Amino acid sequence: KSSSQYDGLKPYMRYKGLTDSDFTPLLHDAIFQDLNKKFTYLNGSKCIVKEDASSRKLKIQSKMISLIKKYLEDLDKLKSDLFEMALNVEKQIFDSVNLTQILDIKKANQIIKNDDKIDKKEKEIRQLATNTLTKRQPLADDLRRILIALKLSGTIERIADHAANIAGRMSFVKNIPESYSTDSIFQLGTMVLANYAKAISSYDKESPKIAKVVPDEDRAINSIYETCFREHLHIMMEDRDSIGFCTQMLFIAKELERIGDLSKVISKEVLYNVCLLYTSDAADEGLGVDLG
Repeated sequence: KSSSQYDGLKPYMRYKGLTDSDFTPLLHDAIFQDLNKKFTYLNGSKCIVKEDASSRKLKIQSKMISLIKKYLEDLDKLKSDLFEMALNVEKQIFDSVNLTQILDIKKANQIIKNDDKIDKKEKEIRQLATNTLTKRQPLADDLRRILIALKLSGTIERIADHAANIAGRMSFVKNIPESYSTDSIFQLGTMVLANYAKAISSYDKESPKIAKVVPDEDRAINSIYETCFREHLHIMMEDRDSIGFCTQMLFIAKELERIGDLSKVISKEVLYNVCLLYTSDAADEGLGVDLG
C-alpha cells in the first residue's frame, strides 16, 4: 500500500487482535460513487470530508459508516423514548383509575403535574422525528417507523390528557356518598388500562396478533360504558344527594371511554406499520377488512 493509504488505515489497526481480514474493505467504485452522491446531496451539495484530505476515499467511507450508525441510533432512540413515554402514561391511567376507589387529593394533584412532563416528552419525540426526517430523508420501512412515532406520540399525549382530566375531576370531590356502592367505573377503568397496555405492547413487539385483539376489547369497553351510564342515572334518581358526585363519575366514564378509543387508534397504526393493513371503523365492526 502507498503511505497515504497506510495512514488512512492506522485507526483500524489500533483495535486489538485485528488481522488483515478484519479491515473494512473499500467499496467498489460504482457503489461508492452512488453513496457519495447521496451523502453529498444530504450535506447541502458539499462533500462530507475536506476536498484536500489524504486517503480521501477511505475517510469518506468511514464518515458514511459513522452517519449511518448515528441514523440507526436515532431510530432506536425514537422508539425507546416513545415506549418510555407510553409507560409513564400507563402509570398515569393506573393512578387516576385508583382515585375512583380511594380518594387522594395529593395523588390527583401529582397526576396533573406529571402531565406537563409528558407534554414536554411528546415535543422532544416530535422534534427528534422531524430532524431525522429532514436530515436523512428515509424511505420505506424507516419512513414508516418515523411516521408512526410521530402519530403515536400525539395519540399517547392525548391519552395522558384524559388521565389528567380524571384526576382533575376527582380533585374536586370532597367525599364519596355513602349511598354510592357500585365499582362499575373502577371496573371500566381496569378494562381500559389493560387494553391500553395491549396496544402499547403491540407497538413494542411489532405484533399484529396483539394489535388485532384491541378493537374487540374496545367493543366490550363500549358496552360496559353504556351500562355504567344507565346505572348512574338510576342511582341519581334514587338519591338526589348523589347527583353531583354521579355527574362527575359519568364525566370520568367518558374520559375512560375515549382512552379506549385512542388505544384502538394505536392498534390500527401498528397494523398498518407492520402489515400495511388499514382498518376502518366499519372493519372493526366486522363489516370490512377481516382482522382475523
